[in-house]
Amino acid sequence: MQDVIVLLPAGYNHSYPLKIYTPFTIGYDMVQGLRATILLLVIILGTAVSPGCLSSVFGSPEVYIPPVVVTPVPEQVTRVVTVGDMALGPGDLPADYSLKDRSVIAYDETGQLAHDLGWIHGYRVVYYRLNHDNDDITGIRQVIGMYPAASINRVYEIEKELLFEESGMKKYEIPFPRIGEKSIAVRIIEPGDPRNLVVYSVVFIKNNIFEQITMGGTATDYETLKSIAITAADKIP
Repeated sequence: MQDVIVLLPAGYNHSYPLKIYTPFTIGYDMVQGLRATILLLVIILGTAVSPGCLSSVFGSPEVYIPPVVVTPVPEQVTRVVTVGDMALGPGDLPADYSLKDRSVIAYDETGQLAHDLGWIHGYRVVYYRLNHDNDDITGIRQVIGMYPAASINRVYEIEKELLFEESGMKKYEIPFPRIGEKSIAVRIIEPGDPRNLVVYSVVFIKNNIFEQITMGGTATDYETLKSIAITAADKIP
C-alpha cells in the first residue's frame, strides 16, 4: 500500500477540489515536466539551426575579398615652350642648308609700332645654302614675335600691308594652305634683274604668335618653303 501525502495550504478552502499527491503522481508530474522541457529545447534548437538561421548560431561565413591593386599614375610634367623652342632647327630644313644665325631679338631691335602692340618676346634664325659650282646662294629667314592675344590680329593685318608696300618690286599673292588662324604668301621679284632673283615670303599667326618666313636667292623652291612653314606652325603650342 502506498503512502498518501496530502498537502493542505494554510487557509485552504474546502469548497475547491483537493489534489492528492502520491509518490506515483509526483514522479509522473516530474516526467511530464521533463518531457515538456526536452520538447521545448528541440523546438528552439530546430529553429536555430534551420538554413535561414545558421548565421545567427555560427556567425556569418568568412568572405574572401581580393586585395585592391593600385596602379601608380605617372606624374604629369608641364613643359613651358619658349619662342626659341619654336624656331626652325637644322633637321627641319633640307640637308644642304647651314645655320648662319640664331638669336633672341632684343626689345630695342623692334620698332615703336611693335612696342605699341605689346611685343613680348622675339626670335630669329637664318639658314643659307651655298654652291660655288652652280653659282647658287639661297637663304631662309624666320622671324618669330610673341604678342598679347588681344592684339595678334592687328599685328597680322599690319604685317600683311607691309608685304604689299610700294618698293619698286613686283609682288604677287600666291595660293597657300591655311596655317594657324590666318596666313598669306607672296612672290616678290625685281623687274629687270639680270640674276632673276626670286623671294617668297609667308606670314601667319597662331594663338598669340606671329611668324614670317622668307626664302630668297638664285635657286628658290616654293614647295620647300610651304613644307618648312607648316613645320614651323606645328611647333607652336
